[in-house]
Amino acid sequence: MNLNNLRSAALNVREWFETNFSKETGLNHNDDIAIYFKVPSMLLAGDSEEKANEVQQFIMKNFLMNTGDFKKAENCKTENPTYIEYYSYMNCWIMRSGLKLKIDMTNSFDYIHNNFNNYELKDVSASDNCIELLTVANIGYTYLIKGDLQEAIRAANCLEHFWNIQQEKDKYFYLRMDKHQKLIKSNPENPFYCISKTNDNQLYFFLGFPISFLAELYDLTKDKKYLNLSKSYYNYTINCHGIFKSNFSHKVSWAASILYRITGDNIYLDAIEKITNHILENRDKTGLWLTNDGSIDYDQTAEFANWFFEIIKNIEKRVDIK
Repeated sequence: MNLNNLRSAALNVREWFETNFSKETGLNHNDDIAIYFKVPSMLLAGDSEEKANEVQQFIMKNFLMNTGDFKKAENCKTENPTYIEYYSYMNCWIMRSGLKLKIDMTNSFDYIHNNFNNYELKDVSASDNCIELLTVANIGYTYLIKGDLQEAIRAANCLEHFWNIQQEKDKYFYLRMDKHQKLIKSNPENPFYCISKTNDNQLYFFLGFPISFLAELYDLTKDKKYLNLSKSYYNYTINCHGIFKSNFSHKVSWAASILYRITGDNIYLDAIEKITNHILENRDKTGLWLTNDGSIDYDQTAEFANWFFEIIKNIEKRVDIK
């Protein structure tokens, strides 16, 4: 697999963020945490540690609450409604980059432990809370980066339960459980509740994160249970209709690169190439990705570049092993 296109695209994004970020005013004076939370991870993956630290410190200064939560303001998590619902998602990205930069994230881990210990999707005050697949993987992976193996394994066991209770995998993979750990099947046409195996343009990243986390957990523990479960999730996901023609497959390409690094099986390279080629084809002429209204999609642009850098490293590590 030729990595030059991925490397060129990721470096272009890294350079854009390095050039346009200011320690005083951020990115074009944007004051929403949703603009920034993936940027330090992307810069770290791209070996730009000094700039990553600048952005991380900007986040800590402007968005860290006394509780350990990260929010746009005391009374506003973000203007992005998705990240209001997926409440802990941004926190975990920021905590992971903070750990890698050797910043004390104890208060933020305490906040997650006290409010999302059962992998609740929404803010603790929500009356319709539930356990959600991506949230489990995101929190579990964050504990894995922290080195808290007990909490990482607890999350992996929850993902195993999610897998085992799916009874309609030929049609649907349900993404939410109630507090009794029973699948919520009331809204199968809503892409945030369910992956349809036979429909196009599903939110495949919901399954990509569990694959990645479980594979990394195996790599640390060498417990084949986690590798086998990761492969089960992967084999299901890669056979979903439309998987190779969607930008929503980004985390699946990252997951495939981890499995390739671990196993050396070339089948994962084919998936990476197909998914990333599609994503690359959807760039603007500037090399960035845009929202539907034509403005820069800071969130997805940073994430795509982050996974490209991670993919390159995973593939090159495997080549070194060989």
